[in-house]
Amino acid sequence: MKVYREHGAAHFFEPKETRGQCHKMNAEKMKAVQSDLDAGLSVYRTALNNSISEAAINYHVKNGNLMFREYPVATSMGEVKMKLHEKDVLDAKCLMREVRKPGNEDHQTSIITTNPMIRIEVVASQMFARWATENYFRFMRQDYNIDRIIQYSIDEINTDVEVVNREYSNITYELKKERSKLYYREAKLLQYQEQNPLLEEDENENKKLMMKKLELMEDIQKVQKIINELINKRKGVPYKIKLSDMPEATRYNRLNQESKTLMNVIKMICYRAETALASRLSPHYKRAGQEIRTLIKSIINTTIDMEVDQDNEILIITLYPLANQRSNEAVSKICELLNDTKTIYPDTNLKLFYKITTV
Repeated sequence: MKVYREHGAAHFFEPKETRGQCHKMNAEKMKAVQSDLDAGLSVYRTALNNSISEAAINYHVKNGNLMFREYPVATSMGEVKMKLHEKDVLDAKCLMREVRKPGNEDHQTSIITTNPMIRIEVVASQMFARWATENYFRFMRQDYNIDRIIQYSIDEINTDVEVVNREYSNITYELKKERSKLYYREAKLLQYQEQNPLLEEDENENKKLMMKKLELMEDIQKVQKIINELINKRKGVPYKIKLSDMPEATRYNRLNQESKTLMNVIKMICYRAETALASRLSPHYKRAGQEIRTLIKSIINTTIDMEVDQDNEILIITLYPLANQRSNEAVSKICELLNDTKTIYPDTNLKLFYKITTV
């Protein structure tokens, strides 16, 4: 009622936004907090130094009023500037460091480490390097089909190696299924037993209930008998056997690795060449972060003309235009870069010269 008398009914329908408005967070305090963050202090330490809450600092960070300190972080695409901050986390008597990187739409990436010695930029570099490795294998599976089997020839494995007996595993699987049936029927029987037939007024319902209980008890006995037979059968089967003791039709083998390894090496070389081209294209393409790989695929798949100029000893490679002028301009820059290398085509005296038709 006090709020209603002081502010009126409109206060409840259009409340004033007060989140993050710490009474101590004035302009002077904001500068002091920003100075501590720029000095590399964690949010926790900054909050203690300025006698304010961590929540108030995090609120203003998310809303852009406070910025994390920028650090030079080494990545596979070169050195980049990342906004980072660090916080100490005490969990189960273990002091850990939490490094945060703000992202898009108030999202923050958190990295936890127990190493107290390495610098904050090294923590970020190693974490994002791991993500780059994960992205690499995802990209290789999707675009280079690295999981594809090259040939179906097989190599024999050492026959003295012991493996889990397949017959033992099959019996265990059947035993698990039968036990699941038993548990279900026992639970159902318990549910029927909780219904006292003497309290039922309808005699027909009592008979139905008793018949269901009898049927369940018979089923339980049958399932229990099967379980006992499976247990006794499994006792006579060894858990592990040598490969030489397995039947010929089901014996384990290994796919031939030599051709698979060779093809994977070729695919990795292609990927590295594509990555090198991406790093050269990035400065000339505005949407490099989102579309650079797509652009390179378009370049690789585009049609070309090859013309030999014997008089000037040049092999002219002309690329057909791409989807838009922005892509064509980026490709023209790469053509200039390649032409400056003055590369000679193998086993000839012809110098490679690249150009695109629209530029």
